Amino acid sequence: MAELIQKTTMLDPAEIKTVSRLRPTSASKVKQFVELIAGQGFVHPIVVRKKQNAGWVLIDGAHRLSAARSLGLEEVPVRAYRCNDREATEIEVASNLAAGMTALEQAIFLAEAQVLYEERHPEAKHGASNGKRTGIAKKASMPSFIANVARERSCSPRYIGRLAQIGRSFTSDQVEKLASAKKAPGVQDLLSLAQLDEEARATACEAFSNGSCNTLRKAINVQTAKRPGAVRPPETLNALLLAWKRASQLDRRKFVAKHRDAIQALIDEPSK
Repeated sequence: MAELIQKTTMLDPAEIKTVSRLRPTSASKVKQFVELIAGQGFVHPIVVRKKQNAGWVLIDGAHRLSAARSLGLEEVPVRAYRCNDREATEIEVASNLAAGMTALEQAIFLAEAQVLYEERHPEAKHGASNGKRTGIAKKASMPSFIANVARERSCSPRYIGRLAQIGRSFTSDQVEKLASAKKAPGVQDLLSLAQLDEEARATACEAFSNGSCNTLRKAINVQTAKRPGAVRPPETLNALLLAWKRASQLDRRKFVAKHRDAIQALIDEPSK
């Protein structure tokens, strides 16, 4: 469990390291915090951890920290913890899952929160059994992450599920490019982007980020027009995996016998 270091309440911004952030910083938001802090000071402390051989590492408050550095502040208020990597991620996710985030930011944090929740409560993961049947009463007592969040936010599980899907779809480089664009993309465009293959998705992100396409929808349409095969059928892989899981051993043997040559060609393809 994360331990609060009560004696540490102020730190020099230069002492705080920033590494591996879920949410990229935005220049416009840093500017807003510069104006806010210059006028009112700090309302919420920056959250940090004491990491062995690394000193003080940021958990939450990257925009506030950047603003403090811009203002040349020698000290900033902090909440300091001793904790492991997982506990630090839990604090970061809990601190950022709030109103005022873009659809992309919500998606990233929801996806990470789902991973943490299902690690802590494997019985709540859809289809997870760990080799055993989970009792009906146990399932009922531990709702899925999607159901929990949907209830808390008074929205549909489908919407939360889509956001979590978006959060799992993009690389950190793609997230940075999407976040740096002048206009924040909406949920539908992000879902469409997630359905592109890796090459088309990366190209669309670059075009949207550098302004050659002024909307994400236009960047997606350019890729689908150039390469119609770039769009992945939604949930195709999941459908295949589910069908294989449900098939009998006899049906699996028949399938492999019927498609042996195609399967072997796919296996051999990386070595060509």
